[in-house]
Amino acid sequence: MIRTAHPTGPFLTSLFGGVLILANGIVLWFIGAIAFATQYASFGNPAEAVGVMEGFLGILIILIATGLFLDPRQPFGFGVTIIALALVSVLGGGGFLVGAALAVLGGMWALWVEPVGLAGPAASLVTPSIDQLCPRCGRRYSGSARACPFCGATSELVRGEAA
Repeated sequence: MIRTAHPTGPFLTSLFGGVLILANGIVLWFIGAIAFATQYASFGNPAEAVGVMEGFLGILIILIATGLFLDPRQPFGFGVTIIALALVSVLGGGGFLVGAALAVLGGMWALWVEPVGLAGPAASLVTPSIDQLCPRCGRRYSGSARACPFCGATSELVRGEAA
């Protein structure tokens, strides 16, 4: 296992693979739109359809690789998804085959990443709050207030530090 806070290597490898797959889709779509425009016009153009599929897969791989970098707590799920999409992209050329190979390599690399030093999403955003019970009025309030917001009893009396 590779222990890291942010999986930069798997992210960049998968990102470049996704960009190549997207470029392959654009090339296929362009070739289909120009070269086969009149020949298959009545039946639909298969090269354009494959180009659109390939471009869509490239965009998905780019987005998932970005998700892997921005939220590295679950690298296994991102890695498996990148591998699956890269293997499907081989049906349309796979980013000149180099893109699919890079995306599979980045996905496999993500499977070996173990996130370290990352707190949960709520731990860094929420400050801890202590429920307090006022002994004078008996009402419960939360927070780190120095006095009861209802009756004005001081925090020493409320917390029991000085009776």
